[in-house]
Amino acid sequence: MSTRLEKAGQTYRNALAKTKSQSSSMKNSAGKIAQQSVEKSRKAYAAAKTRANDTAEQAVIHVDENPLRYIAAGAFLGAVAGAFIPKLRGEDAALDSAERFLSDAVQKIADGAVDAFAPKD
Repeated sequence: MSTRLEKAGQTYRNALAKTKSQSSSMKNSAGKIAQQSVEKSRKAYAAAKTRANDTAEQAVIHVDENPLRYIAAGAFLGAVAGAFIPKLRGEDAALDSAERFLSDAVQKIADGAVDAFAPKD
């Protein structure tokens, strides 16, 4: 009976040693994979940062070359957004006086232009 017990103990110890060895091997493999993942992430971040900086520099160059195009595009996008965003309750009241002022100013300018270029008899 002691031989069977010794044999079972030895089998247990062998299985335990094999399990520890496999566990250690798996731990090392997981560590290597984690290190590789971190390194790939760092490289991808650096590449994305470089591309973003390059794109920002190109945008600045394009705006510097033709700023009116971008001002017009911004005004157009603002007008489109303004057309689709609903008015606020107090907006009409707040903008009414400014609208009247601008309308009167444009009318005076137009009248002055007509008077200046109208034929004089």
